[in-house]
Amino acid sequence: MKKQIIKSISIICATLLITLGNSFFAGYGVAMADETPPKQRVGISSEKLQSVDLGPEIDGMQGRHLRLRRVTLEPGGNNTLHSHAGRPAVVYVLEGTITEHRNGAVINHPPGDSWFGNREAKHWIENKGTKPALILVVDIFKEKP
Repeated sequence: MKKQIIKSISIICATLLITLGNSFFAGYGVAMADETPPKQRVGISSEKLQSVDLGPEIDGMQGRHLRLRRVTLEPGGNNTLHSHAGRPAVVYVLEGTITEHRNGAVINHPPGDSWFGNREAKHWIENKGTKPALILVVDIFKEKP
């Protein structure tokens, strides 16, 4: 009886997750694509606004820093394929629309949108618009020796 209830709950949860996932992707203009990522960064610049050494602030965070950057992506600009393994990041779009290519999906991020780059994310971004796109990036990174 317990196994049957657990199995039923598992099926319901899986169905709910699939339904929510489809709704999420449909609502945010996500499409699937197998585009080849660019080999070089083009039209992208970054300005460090603030950085905090987390070692003195949080036990176990020696060598790690919290950083805030303002990144400008010119029209036609892009970065290259990368992951955020060991460097989680939160991105917020201030101006323009950023097109993110993440794990085979294409996601458009308009002003006011944000996303999280985690260890599973293998992605790159581009600006398909006619005006510069401006984003804020907050990440935790390990200082190189």
